[in-house]
Amino acid sequence: MALINTSFALLLGSDSNEGAFSIRSVKGGFCFSGRMERGESQYDALVGVCRDDKCKVWYVGSGRDDFSYSVERYGEGCLALVTTLSEGDMDLSLVFFDEKGARVVRHFEGSGDEMGWYLKRVKGGFLLVGGVREDDWDILVVRLDGELNLIWSRRLGTKAQEYAYSAVEEGDAYYVVGRTDLGGDWDAFVLILSRDGSLRASYRTGTPAKDYLRYIGLVGGKPFAVGRSELRDDSDILVLDVISWKALLIDGGGFDYGRVFAVSDRSVLIAGDSYRGTDPDGFVILAGEDFTPLRGWSVGGEDVESIRFITEEALIAGYSYSFSLNNDMMLGRFDPSCHPFVREKGFKAREVKLRTLEYPLRVTRHKLKEVRSSLTTGKVELDSRDVCRVQE
Repeated sequence: MALINTSFALLLGSDSNEGAFSIRSVKGGFCFSGRMERGESQYDALVGVCRDDKCKVWYVGSGRDDFSYSVERYGEGCLALVTTLSEGDMDLSLVFFDEKGARVVRHFEGSGDEMGWYLKRVKGGFLLVGGVREDDWDILVVRLDGELNLIWSRRLGTKAQEYAYSAVEEGDAYYVVGRTDLGGDWDAFVLILSRDGSLRASYRTGTPAKDYLRYIGLVGGKPFAVGRSELRDDSDILVLDVISWKALLIDGGGFDYGRVFAVSDRSVLIAGDSYRGTDPDGFVILAGEDFTPLRGWSVGGEDVESIRFITEEALIAGYSYSFSLNNDMMLGRFDPSCHPFVREKGFKAREVKLRTLEYPLRVTRHKLKEVRSSLTTGKVELDSRDVCRVQE
């Protein structure tokens, strides 16, 4: 398995479906996390490190259903946030991994289903966001210290369904974004929390359409969020300046879904999916710091592709159906010259006025306890393919 420094590499399972959902650069390469199909509708989490032209991949599983949507650097290796059904309902595990192996370092269970969507390094430790369900889904926010010990855990919700997808630290506050169906249809939300977990402010916002916010980060020290606004049979990328509440819709001519962005050399890289016809492709947009598109590319072959994460180094994580009968992980550095897998695509931006709605949340301390994990880990052998070289 080779690391392709200037193009994509696909990690291929011979008879399984794999998908990568998060990626981070490490010295000499990158680490990633995702999932791998083990049986009918049953997955193991998948974690791996590619460094110095070698990749090591590990499964984390329970024989039920386990997956990972987020990874962060941790020491000389990486840390994956794993949601597991190992004990019958959804619990949270933190898995450290490097080239030598993978091991569960923390396992938390609560009173219901706890799902982890995003793990973010903050001052003095980490912030974990996702959802918790007993009767309905509520927002879950968890603060850990640098040794991964639990500092506090909060459950924030209404009688509707809500999920948190991303968080960022700015100054002495944490900004959290996601979606809620409190108004009968989906609206985006923005929460502002203090370092001690108290809620400073909560906003529900959007257009008259369905609105989602999937990722929040800092541009020039200010928090911005991306997602989508869906009206009938169309969807555009939604960009929100969380301080000024100015918003843009970015249209690529199809059903466009903004999943993530990263800041690179005073520019912004936006990534996600774009449906035109029956099969979606991934996309990458090079934009200015005001999110105005400068250039854009469609990423995909003859079947389904999705880009789920992008870093400031233009490393992408996602999946592809175009090169085998199964779902393959799409990993590596984005390369605009990789024709015809990467093609120029036009995107246009326009301003949009959002509604700001009441979003009264009940906030409770959510009890999590650390318990011993029954997850097992093991090595996975996967093949590698240089997509750009295959296309020549």
